[in-house]
Order: sequence, then structure tokens, then C-alpha cells
Amino acid sequence: RSQLVQPLTQQYKIAQRAEAAGRGRAAEAEKQKGRRLQVADQVRQACVALLQTQSTLAMLAESRTFLAEYQRVARLGVATASLLKPEEMAVDARLAELDWQDAQARDRMSAAREQVNLLLGRDLSTPVEIEPFPSTLPEEPELAVALSRAVGARPDLRQARLEHEAAQRTVAAARAERLPEASAVVSQQWIPKMDPLPRSVGYAGVAVQWDIFDGGRRRSEVAAGHRAVEQARLGLEEAEQQVRLELAAAHRALRQTRLALRGADLALALESERLRVVGELRAADAALLRELLQQRAAYETALSRRHQAFFDAWLARFAFEKAVGPE
Repeated sequence: RSQLVQPLTQQYKIAQRAEAAGRGRAAEAEKQKGRRLQVADQVRQACVALLQTQSTLAMLAESRTFLAEYQRVARLGVATASLLKPEEMAVDARLAELDWQDAQARDRMSAAREQVNLLLGRDLSTPVEIEPFPSTLPEEPELAVALSRAVGARPDLRQARLEHEAAQRTVAAARAERLPEASAVVSQQWIPKMDPLPRSVGYAGVAVQWDIFDGGRRRSEVAAGHRAVEQARLGLEEAEQQVRLELAAAHRALRQTRLALRGADLALALESERLRVVGELRAADAALLRELLQQRAAYETALSRRHQAFFDAWLARFAFEKAVGPE
């Protein structure tokens, strides 16, 4: 006896379940991609912290060079009675404060370097070299253009979209389970030679199997699938609105940090010019050491604010890029 059975409705059911599973795997892949991007963002922030600390150490070294010279001048002035002892003590106190700030900055740099190595999965003592950021930030796209790009680039949006599609495919698969199992059957059977009977008997047809008592369970599965579809749809809408909020906030923050950086540049230029003028006056009058130190402190404050504004602007730029999504 030979028999050939070709499933019909079963293939449709399998295809629906396979499509639902495929959408689920794709959604999980987008979720994993989002996690990798989060780690990359953490690495980038750790690199910013490292560069910022390196910049702080460079500023402290510049201040120490300046104060070391004026410490020599102050000691000479006290020895020749052209300056009072408090003037020398003020320079010494400022140098001691720089030593404390330098020790703090070096500890922060070590911690930032270890954090970068930890995120990269390397030994914590591995040397880390980072190229400085450009002095100017690249221009960002318009908000509408960035939003259009984010719709297709954000992994969380793609994940929500795929989860919605997977839920729809699951409903289709549950509906397909309500169909009877139909198969095309071709059979051929040989029988012993018995005249005048034929040597073989064959038939072809469709075999149908349907459990009429299982309809309640399948209706429940379809209803549960519809609820899952609605939940996934609401999740997709919420994800889209969240992207809009994040992108708008990142765009505003980037604009504000650009303005803050411009103001810090102007303030630094002002204090630098004042320091130059006081330095020239100090060369002609040794009694102006206190004014020079005060102006130097004002200059260093403006320089520190400028560096902070510079790195804040780059952090805002990175936050904007994260909100837009990978290219």
C-alpha cells in the first residue's frame, strides 16, 4: 500500500506561527542593539569625563607655572621690604590649593580611565589615549529632519513596531488554528490476484479533521491576542511620543549649551585682556601683586567656566545624537 498526504491548512498555520516568531526574534535583536548603543553612550560619557579631567590638569599646570614665578617675586619683595609678608603667604596658599586640586583631578582621571576600560571589557590598568574634541561643534539638523531620521533609526522604535507586528501575526495564527486540518490524500493499494477483481485500488481526496469541542479555547486565544495587539499598539504610540519628547529636549539643551559656550568665550576673552593689562601695570609697580593675583583668579574662573561649557556642549551634542539614533 502506498499513500501520499499533502497538508493544506496546516502549512498556512505553520506559516503564520513562523512569521510571528520571526517578528519576535527581530524585536529581540533590536532590543540587543539598543543595549549595545547604551553601552557605547556610557563609553562616550566616560571619555568626556577623562578629557575634561585632562583639561583640568593642564589648566592647573599653567596656573602653577604662573604662581611659581610670582612666588619668587613675592619672596624677593619681602626680602627687600617692598612687599609685606601676607603677599607672599597669599601666593603660597594658592599654590597649596593647586596641589590639592591637582591630586583630586588625578584621582578622577584614574577613575575615568578605569571606567572606560571596564566598559570596553579590558584590564583596568590598560592605558587609554583619547583624541581631543574639535574646538567647534558640528551643526545639527533641523528638529523636523532629526525627527524623521529618528523614526527609522531608533532601535526602541523599531522594537516596538516589530512587537506590534508580532502580536498581529500571533492573532492571525490563533485564527488559523480555528480552521479544520485539511490534507490532500492520494492512496494506492494492491490486492492479491483474484479474478475478476482488479489488481489494485486507488483513491484521491481531501481528508478533514476538526475538533468541534475545542472552539472555546481557540476563541479565548484570539481574544487574548487582540488584547496583546492593542497593548503593543499603545506601546508603539508611547514610544513614538517619548522619542519626540527626548529629541525636542535634546535639541533645546544643545541650543542652550551653544549659547552658554559663546558667553563663556566672551567672558574668558574679557578676563584675559584684564589680566594682560594688570600684568603690564605690575611690571612697573611691585605693589600691584595682590591685584595681579586677584585678576589671575578671575581669569582662571572664567577659563574653568569656558572649559565646563565646552564639555557640556559636547555632552549635549552626544545626547542629541543618541536621541536621533544611529546612522
